[in-house]
Amino acid sequence: MRHALLSLGLLLILTVSSIAAQIPRRSFLFKDARGELAQARARGATDVLLVIASMPERNERVVQAIAELGGTTQFRADEVDYIRARVPVEAVEQLVSHSGVHSVDISITGSRAFGMAANAPVLPGTKASSASGVLSGTVTPDTIIWPPLLSDYPIRNRYSPLFDIRASEFLDMNPTYDGRGVKIAMIDMNPDPLLPELQVATDLDGQPIRKISVYGTALDIEEEDDGRWIRMKDMVTAADGRFAYQDTTYVAPRDGIFRIALFDEARDSLATFGGSLENDVNRDGNPEGSSRLFGVLWDEQTNDVWVDTNQDLSFADQTALTDYNDRPEFGVFGTDDPDTPVRESVAFGIQIAHEKKLIALNLGAASHATLVVGAALANRGNEGRFDGVAPGAQLISIAEGGSAYGQIESPIISIRDHGAEVVYFEQSSNITRNYLLRDGRLVPTVIYERLIDRYDPVILSPTHNYPILGGIDDFVMARGLIGINGHESKQNFFINHGVRVEHDDNLLITGGYGPMGNGALKPDVISPSNYVSTALGFIEGRAIPGLYQLPPGYTIAGGTSTATPTAAGAVALLLSAAKQEGISYDAHRIKYAVTRGARWVPHLKPHKQGNGVISVAGAWEILKELDDGGEVVSIVGRAPVRHSYSHLLATPNEGEGLYERDGWNVGDSEERTITLTRTSGPSAPMTFSVSWAGNEAGTFSAPPTVTLPLNRPVPVAITISPNVQGAHTAHFTLDHSSISGYAYRMLFTIVAPESLDTSNNFHVQSSVEVPRPGIQSFFYRVPDGVESLIVDLGWQDREVSMAVSRPDTRAVRGDIVPSGQGVKQVIHKPISGVWEIRLSDVADTRTFDWEQAKKEEPVPPTGATLTVTAIAAEVSVMQQATADQGTGSTTHDLWVTNRMGVFTGRLMSNPLGSARRQQLELAEKEQQIFEVEVPPGSPALMARVFGLSDSDADVDLYVFDCTSDECRPARTDADPKGDESVIIWNPSAGKWKIAVDAASLPSETVTYEYLDVVFNSSFGNVGVLDVPQERGQDSRWMAKAHVWSAGAGSHEPGRTPYPAVLLEGWEGSQSFPLSILELVSDRTPSRER
Repeated sequence: MRHALLSLGLLLILTVSSIAAQIPRRSFLFKDARGELAQARARGATDVLLVIASMPERNERVVQAIAELGGTTQFRADEVDYIRARVPVEAVEQLVSHSGVHSVDISITGSRAFGMAANAPVLPGTKASSASGVLSGTVTPDTIIWPPLLSDYPIRNRYSPLFDIRASEFLDMNPTYDGRGVKIAMIDMNPDPLLPELQVATDLDGQPIRKISVYGTALDIEEEDDGRWIRMKDMVTAADGRFAYQDTTYVAPRDGIFRIALFDEARDSLATFGGSLENDVNRDGNPEGSSRLFGVLWDEQTNDVWVDTNQDLSFADQTALTDYNDRPEFGVFGTDDPDTPVRESVAFGIQIAHEKKLIALNLGAASHATLVVGAALANRGNEGRFDGVAPGAQLISIAEGGSAYGQIESPIISIRDHGAEVVYFEQSSNITRNYLLRDGRLVPTVIYERLIDRYDPVILSPTHNYPILGGIDDFVMARGLIGINGHESKQNFFINHGVRVEHDDNLLITGGYGPMGNGALKPDVISPSNYVSTALGFIEGRAIPGLYQLPPGYTIAGGTSTATPTAAGAVALLLSAAKQEGISYDAHRIKYAVTRGARWVPHLKPHKQGNGVISVAGAWEILKELDDGGEVVSIVGRAPVRHSYSHLLATPNEGEGLYERDGWNVGDSEERTITLTRTSGPSAPMTFSVSWAGNEAGTFSAPPTVTLPLNRPVPVAITISPNVQGAHTAHFTLDHSSISGYAYRMLFTIVAPESLDTSNNFHVQSSVEVPRPGIQSFFYRVPDGVESLIVDLGWQDREVSMAVSRPDTRAVRGDIVPSGQGVKQVIHKPISGVWEIRLSDVADTRTFDWEQAKKEEPVPPTGATLTVTAIAAEVSVMQQATADQGTGSTTHDLWVTNRMGVFTGRLMSNPLGSARRQQLELAEKEQQIFEVEVPPGSPALMARVFGLSDSDADVDLYVFDCTSDECRPARTDADPKGDESVIIWNPSAGKWKIAVDAASLPSETVTYEYLDVVFNSSFGNVGVLDVPQERGQDSRWMAKAHVWSAGAGSHEPGRTPYPAVLLEGWEGSQSFPLSILELVSDRTPSRER
């Protein structure tokens, strides 16, 4: 066994954090799950699907509790105390608080309601890829302007990541360390198994073996019916070689009793396999009159399965298949034409669920899975074009479906049932991104850690493609798991995009940046991405107009989705080498070697690169030192943490790293205390030298040495003095001469933002340079009381993209106002705190600039102007004229005051609103649902929660569009503090629902003011005469409002007239809404209500 040579003492040291310190319970649902609960109630659902981590050895108790609550257990893995169950909506909170439950999340496949702070950010001006992966846009002779002219240059001169991960010399000296003998599990959908690069692997004896050792799915047809599972309910008896089914006669493979069903390629749900399949599994173009049905025949006794792939109504000419994992053979739909570059066939693997009488046709048609798998383990064999990092390794492919339960159960099946030694995730960001605690207590994260502790696989996870401060997915927090961000070299940029950049090592143009929600250091390493990998063979290859056209089966694969399999391949090289050399290893030792052996890049920020570029050679040296008895000690660190949700951490406002998002300004100088405890190693005190990585501005300082006795906490004073604006990060590192690699490392992070306040008239304009290709972030402190935040981006020569994130890291896309060479976003009712604005110029990775490519120097940065303004206007009704009883109208004299930043605007007429106002009481964890009927032609729907009786209460607001078949999340305001407000412009006519959720209350109940308003001319109108002018800070102007009401009869019972005017901003000849201001006749100032 591989642990035979591993000393018990070192094993205990390396795994102490995972065995002795189980993750604390999370006995509450975070907002990502609470939003799903609100959506279930809005839809009238009776139950929800839960994923549950039980406390150790309490799985059976929790299963019993689920049954007692009226729920149904669907899947359980007692080895790691995991359960999937359907539970009544009204019983969820009771189960969450059960003493046997560690943590609970609601499993979803779509977007989280909590994430609907606004639509996902859009990069203006960038071109989206088509479903086939080919860049949209027509290639014309005018665009073919620079060699290689639509050749396959990037694959003939393929960038290999081996040099950048320091594996070239490692493999040159030891060519058999190529991943042979290692099984890699990909947690994604099923890739195209007919690709030449996915045919051959190598065993430890050097013999060729099948590349794909396992091919199946974890999808449950009762929860996700994507067309692959077929219910084999019908039975037929074949005699004399024939049988009849649904008025059709078939030729049988032999006489006997069979189960039969029809596979329908026209099913809408089949598109779940990816738009590239186009509901055409046999690639015949679906000619008019063609049958879209394929017979499936199953002999339950032998488990033989036949599929009538050629639709000739004969199973006799088909190969008998069975469950791929029992007999590894693929079936094929369609017949390939060897004279065309595109393959006219699609493969499938059979999976049998005997007890449920189900057969799955697992189609190899998943685009994402196919494009990333080649990076890890492609093997050129006899007909392929390239090798991946670990060409000798085998693949385990258990499709996970993009659901929360699938992303847990696919790893369980891959590791427990099939012996996966290296596992890499390709998870859906919908599942993870909105768990903003990022503290390791998300259910999948808990289960991954348990899998590592029990079965010892090396698991790698992408940090994901959300490149903002503190935006990494929670999965990477599982102890022993390796979190991966992306790297792109100078050579890579030039070969694949024709772009010359300054540095040899660069961050990927997207990725995930630390710290974690508890301050922890992530990512662990960065890994190459954005280079030629595999792609579906039955569609065209990728093109960049004017630069290249890759053949079918190949694409440029990017993101952390490719960085992670690249790193997984690197780990497979280490495991292959260790097996052949008898070097001891386990998951924790591999992670130790990978993080300590990484290659540091001085010009990259610590929170973006983690420990540096993964280095096979560096990690191998560490592994050998450990095998020779190198010393390792365990040190536990604790530090202050302050951000939107740090009060909900297991220890409030404290974590594994120092992270303070707010509270700092340029020129501050304060001290913070971290605590270090050495929990292993010699009994005598050890003195460590302190060093820094990052810390370019000298923001952080500490004593030069730290002495740590055994098992006694030691406080260490850290001085923090930011002298420039922005995010400040550094690695605080402890080194000792007797220890391989560094002994301990903690990430420090603070933000010193630009404040919008009276000193700058709530208006900041900056000329900035955006890296090309690259990303630059800017931070702004938004004060209380802002009605609208205007973010204005302008450029000259090249377009720049912009994305905005709230203080809690959720993305926001405000109302978009195009402005020539620029774009403006208007964000309504922004919460106070530190906002991040991310600018990027990554067009070089999508289009080709031939003028720049002819130059020898690197591409210059892109100039832009960024202007951020806080707007807050209020209206006072100074005089009310005598009401005209005959017309139901009144006239008001208004004073309007601009309390904050300068803008050009005016008051505008607005339809009268119909409002429901209530003062209500809300209990802890209670959710209240309100229905609103929106008449046709309504310009706006507004909902608000305000006036909380306890300012520390956290009450959230969700708005659901129920005008179609089912309620869908439309917008959410679910900030951790303050009032909540949502405006839906031009809502669809019909039923809407609004949910108010008591996410967290200091006491048992809270009272609040509830308001929803529908604006429609059928209720009346508020006419205003005003002209657009520049409105300076503290400026005032007068206007007159004429209010006409259609009368009480136009309102539903319980609703009353709501007179309000629209505050409108102007940009050139374009206008845009800033806020809705209620007219109140008691002379009190009125802001947005």
